Amino acid sequence: MFESGWWFTFHGLQIMFYIAGIVVAALYVLITFWPGKLKPYIKMVQQSKQLRASGAVIHIEEDEPEPSADACAPIPVDEVKAGQILTSVPTYNASKEGSWQADRTVVCTAMAKVFTPQGAQDTLFIWLSGDMLLMKTPTKWRLLTELPISGSEAQTVLDERESLLKGVKAGASVLDQSIDSFRGCAWKINGSYGRNDGGKFPGQSTIERTSVISDTGQFADDLPSLAKGQRQAFSYFDMRADFVSGDPTFTDRCMVAFWLENGADCVVYVGKYLDEADVRQMGVM
Repeated sequence: MFESGWWFTFHGLQIMFYIAGIVVAALYVLITFWPGKLKPYIKMVQQSKQLRASGAVIHIEEDEPEPSADACAPIPVDEVKAGQILTSVPTYNASKEGSWQADRTVVCTAMAKVFTPQGAQDTLFIWLSGDMLLMKTPTKWRLLTELPISGSEAQTVLDERESLLKGVKAGASVLDQSIDSFRGCAWKINGSYGRNDGGKFPGQSTIERTSVISDTGQFADDLPSLAKGQRQAFSYFDMRADFVSGDPTFTDRCMVAFWLENGADCVVYVGKYLDEADVRQMGVM
């Protein structure tokens, strides 16, 4: 009986070593001959760790100058769905105030449940044809367009977010947080959201698609990543900032960096705030 027990133990260990050897050999082959196959998974793990590292949020938008409260009162635009036309969308170009773009097709809408130290708040996203995005928080409307960035710039933005949240967690002043240089400009942080572990209102911010255009053919380039695949709520992380100084040719006055799920690539949008007249000018067809 005793010898039989040792026999099973010995062969069980042998099998475990064989399996471990096969796993190590497979990883060696992948790393040596097909390193690109593992990179997406390694990157996903690293980014997920960075996004969740701080377990804190920054929420100081109320301390910034705001449009009239009427600009954020419910209007028809709040109920717009993919496939409808949004009329009289303001021009994106900040140097052409007062002029209006052509009507734009709504290609996707989403709603984020964003956790702050004051509780959960809804943020509305309306993606439009022409690679534009309307973003409505409880106090502000933003008109944005995607800013193409390199892989190194995406990593820099992620590193900046992690550093800033860790600094605040360690006791640094929220009001002093800034990005010293991005695209040759300095930016002041006014918000960063994701996982909120502390305080009275803990929770993971999420974003969920609410509608997507049925015929995506001609609008494929305008669709955000969460418009593809099954409809579900994704983990949501962001960092929001306002232009302070820098390159005079860079006319954008606000920036929002998004990570729409764990490990997702950063997407940066830049643009401007809309005032009450801008918002009231828009209609839905």
